[in-house]
Amino acid sequence: MRYNVDREHLHAFLRDQGLTEAEINILSIQFAHSGVQFGLSDRTRASYRPYTRTINIYTHANLPAQVMNVSFLHELRHHMQVMRQTIDLEWLNLPYRERPHEIDARLFADQHKNVVLIF
Repeated sequence: MRYNVDREHLHAFLRDQGLTEAEINILSIQFAHSGVQFGLSDRTRASYRPYTRTINIYTHANLPAQVMNVSFLHELRHHMQVMRQTIDLEWLNLPYRERPHEIDARLFADQHKNVVLIF
Protein backbone atom coordinates (compact mmCIF):
# COMPACT_ATOMS: atom_id res chain seq x y z
CA MET A 1 0.00 0.00 0.00
CA ARG A 2 1.25 3.49 -0.79
CA TYR A 3 0.76 6.26 1.76
CA ASN A 4 1.19 10.00 1.38
CA VAL A 5 1.76 12.68 4.00
CA ASP A 6 0.05 16.05 3.71
CA ARG A 7 3.14 18.04 4.71
CA GLU A 8 1.44 21.45 4.62
CA HIS A 9 -1.30 20.24 6.97
CA LEU A 10 1.33 18.44 9.08
CA HIS A 11 3.36 21.64 9.55
CA ALA A 12 0.24 23.62 10.47
CA PHE A 13 -0.81 20.91 12.94
CA LEU A 14 2.63 20.87 14.58
CA ARG A 15 2.67 24.66 14.84
CA ASP A 16 -0.74 24.46 16.53
CA GLN A 17 0.82 22.00 19.00
CA GLY A 18 3.45 24.59 19.92
CA LEU A 19 6.46 23.39 17.94
CA THR A 20 8.78 25.97 16.44
CA GLU A 21 9.71 26.02 12.75
CA ALA A 22 13.16 24.65 13.68
CA GLU A 23 11.58 21.74 15.61
CA ILE A 24 9.28 21.04 12.68
CA ASN A 25 11.98 21.27 10.04
CA ILE A 26 14.31 18.87 11.88
CA LEU A 27 11.69 16.09 11.63
CA SER A 28 12.32 13.56 8.89
CA ILE A 29 9.62 11.20 7.61
CA GLN A 30 10.64 8.08 5.73
CA PHE A 31 8.61 5.30 4.20
CA ALA A 32 10.28 1.94 4.82
CA HIS A 33 9.19 -1.39 3.42
CA SER A 34 9.99 -3.38 6.55
CA GLY A 35 10.53 -2.70 10.21
CA VAL A 36 12.26 -6.06 10.55
CA GLN A 37 15.53 -4.51 9.38
CA PHE A 38 15.40 -2.32 12.52
CA GLY A 39 14.70 -5.27 14.81
CA LEU A 40 10.97 -4.57 14.93
CA SER A 41 8.17 -7.04 14.38
CA ASP A 42 6.12 -7.34 11.21
CA ARG A 43 3.20 -5.81 13.13
CA THR A 44 5.03 -2.53 13.75
CA ARG A 45 3.34 0.28 11.83
CA ALA A 46 5.70 3.16 12.57
CA SER A 47 8.62 4.07 14.79
CA TYR A 48 10.41 7.19 15.95
CA ARG A 49 14.20 7.45 16.05
CA PRO A 50 14.96 10.25 18.55
CA TYR A 51 18.64 10.63 17.65
CA THR A 52 17.93 11.21 13.97
CA ARG A 53 14.50 12.81 14.55
CA THR A 54 13.07 10.38 12.01
CA ILE A 55 9.64 8.79 11.82
CA ASN A 56 9.67 5.58 9.79
CA ILE A 57 6.32 4.52 8.37
CA TYR A 58 6.38 0.82 7.49
CA THR A 59 4.47 0.06 4.34
CA HIS A 60 4.57 -3.70 4.98
CA ALA A 61 1.76 -3.17 7.45
CA ASN A 62 -0.60 -2.84 4.46
CA LEU A 63 -3.30 -1.28 6.61
CA PRO A 64 -5.90 1.37 5.80
CA ALA A 65 -4.58 4.92 5.86
CA GLN A 66 -6.81 5.72 8.87
CA VAL A 67 -5.02 3.08 10.96
CA MET A 68 -1.60 4.25 9.79
CA ASN A 69 -2.61 7.84 10.57
CA VAL A 70 -3.16 6.98 14.25
CA SER A 71 0.25 5.27 14.39
CA PHE A 72 1.80 8.31 12.75
CA LEU A 73 0.16 10.64 15.30
CA HIS A 74 1.55 8.44 18.10
CA GLU A 75 5.08 8.79 16.69
CA LEU A 76 4.61 12.53 16.14
CA ARG A 77 3.88 12.83 19.84
CA HIS A 78 7.22 11.17 20.58
CA HIS A 79 8.91 13.83 18.42
CA MET A 80 7.16 16.52 20.46
CA GLN A 81 8.24 14.82 23.69
CA VAL A 82 11.87 14.71 22.55
CA MET A 83 11.77 18.35 21.44
CA ARG A 84 10.31 19.36 24.81
CA GLN A 85 12.64 16.97 26.69
CA THR A 86 9.77 15.40 28.61
CA ILE A 87 10.99 11.78 28.48
CA ASP A 88 12.77 10.39 31.53
CA LEU A 89 15.17 7.58 30.56
CA GLU A 90 14.32 5.74 33.80
CA TRP A 91 10.88 5.11 32.31
CA LEU A 92 12.51 2.68 29.90
CA ASN A 93 12.82 0.26 32.84
CA LEU A 94 9.03 0.10 33.11
CA PRO A 95 6.92 -2.33 31.07
CA TYR A 96 6.18 -0.78 27.66
CA ARG A 97 2.46 -0.16 28.22
CA GLU A 98 3.14 1.51 31.60
CA ARG A 99 5.70 4.05 30.40
CA PRO A 100 4.30 7.58 30.87
CA HIS A 101 5.52 8.78 27.47
CA GLU A 102 3.84 5.82 25.74
CA ILE A 103 0.57 6.41 27.61
CA ASP A 104 0.74 10.08 26.62
CA ALA A 105 1.41 9.20 22.96
CA ARG A 106 -1.54 6.78 22.87
CA LEU A 107 -3.86 9.39 24.41
CA PHE A 108 -2.60 12.07 22.00
CA ALA A 109 -3.15 9.83 18.96
CA ASP A 110 -6.65 8.95 20.14
CA GLN A 111 -7.50 12.59 20.87
CA HIS A 112 -6.38 13.70 17.37
CA LYS A 113 -7.41 10.64 15.35
CA ASN A 114 -9.68 12.79 13.17
CA VAL A 115 -6.72 14.91 12.04
CA VAL A 116 -5.84 13.33 8.71
CA LEU A 117 -2.13 13.56 7.95
CA ILE A 118 -1.67 10.29 6.06
CA PHE A 119 -3.83 9.29 3.15
